[in-house]
Amino acid sequence: MITREDVAKLAGVSVSTVSRVLNERGYVSQKKKEAVSSAAKQLGYQAASLAGSKTGTRQLCLILGQSLHNGYCVELFEYMAEYAQTRGYTLLLTGDLSVKQIQSILTDGIIVENEEVAVKVQTALKKRKQIPIVSVSNGLPVVQTKCIPYIDVDSYQVMEMAVQYLKKKGHKKIAYAVPDVLTKGERIQPRSIAYKNIMLQELGEKKFEKYLIASQKEGVKLLENRNCFEEGGCGADEFARKHCDATAVICYNDEYALGMIYRLEKLGYKIPQDVSVIGIDGLKKRNLFVPRLTSVSINTKMQACSCVDVVIAMIEGKKVGRFIPIKPQIIEGDSVRDLM
Repeated sequence: MITREDVAKLAGVSVSTVSRVLNERGYVSQKKKEAVSSAAKQLGYQAASLAGSKTGTRQLCLILGQSLHNGYCVELFEYMAEYAQTRGYTLLLTGDLSVKQIQSILTDGIIVENEEVAVKVQTALKKRKQIPIVSVSNGLPVVQTKCIPYIDVDSYQVMEMAVQYLKKKGHKKIAYAVPDVLTKGERIQPRSIAYKNIMLQELGEKKFEKYLIASQKEGVKLLENRNCFEEGGCGADEFARKHCDATAVICYNDEYALGMIYRLEKLGYKIPQDVSVIGIDGLKKRNLFVPRLTSVSINTKMQACSCVDVVIAMIEGKKVGRFIPIKPQIIEGDSVRDLM
């Protein structure tokens, strides 16, 4: 792999000079600019920033930690690619988190899916700190990385919004269905913690456990190459096994909710007459199902556009905030019954 160090050596300049030329930051003499450009071409080092302003081939890269079977990831990429194009950039996509793959990426800026991916990317690129990195954050309680801006949707607020919406509809017995309550030894799921903090005092310990529906599978990490639609079916089976008397269920995400509705109906439940179901994400595909799913939207399109805007601002040398908040909102469908 050709690096900026190789370009610097051939051009007879410092690595910082190469970075300034490629990123178009700071003063560099015309002679050195020509030397860097010539060396880069000889070595086949085609950094997007070197040619972008003239040829329109500037590139960003989205690095995902989850499978593209996840509907949220699909929509995030679609919105991001479309908006990046309007800003004059092409968006690349990779799900390979190996150090070798990350270090081989030639791009102006990197967008990562979450804090776990951000940690891996930051570690892999410690010798290439000049590459701007932006992360999508869904309310993680602990942020380990430094100097990486986060486009943040507060998962705690998302859960509060879901509970408050259902209460306004007259629901008091509210269950929560999730693939795993906690990832063993890994990050805490803020949505699960929010649900516990809100509902434990109201339900009491005994009922709280009954209303917490976890379709766990031993030895499988949370949402890692897992089909959330199928997980939702497992959640429905667990709901029926517990003889849960909840009048409403909040699901971990929309795909889980759609899978749960499908399986509940197979088990003889009517939605929303027997039990109401609400998802989290606000995916477009929710409109393709009957009943149309009610969801707490985490504004995926706004997240995507904000990520692109922030990483481009960093490429251009502008100052950006560390946390950029995105507000969730309720999108009503037909899957929640009004008991009032």
